[in-house]
Amino acid sequence: MTEVMRLMWGGHETAAQAIEAMRRSAKVDIALPANVHHALFSRLHPGADAAEPETVEETGGTELIATLAGLAGLEALAGLAEPLKRGGYRVQLRSPGPVLTLIPPQMA
Repeated sequence: MTEVMRLMWGGHETAAQAIEAMRRSAKVDIALPANVHHALFSRLHPGADAAEPETVEETGGTELIATLAGLAGLEALAGLAEPLKRGGYRVQLRSPGPVLTLIPPQMA
């Protein structure tokens, strides 16, 4: 059974905890601050119709992490890119919430 680590975003400290969990091949759920939801949606869906609900369901890898790390307050996510790549992890983002999930290869 795969270990699941649940973290609340706190910057570099949270990134370090996530990296340690990935070394153990754990699945990692990171609850991001609720106030970044609109920024996440706008960054990932720049041409979206303002009348549509702002929901995000994205799956990717280091490219998704790089996009998210470009947002104010989430810069420390950039430190996850190399461990994600080395460990063969996938990344899933769901919002509102928002929750960033790091999925190990054994769960693919």
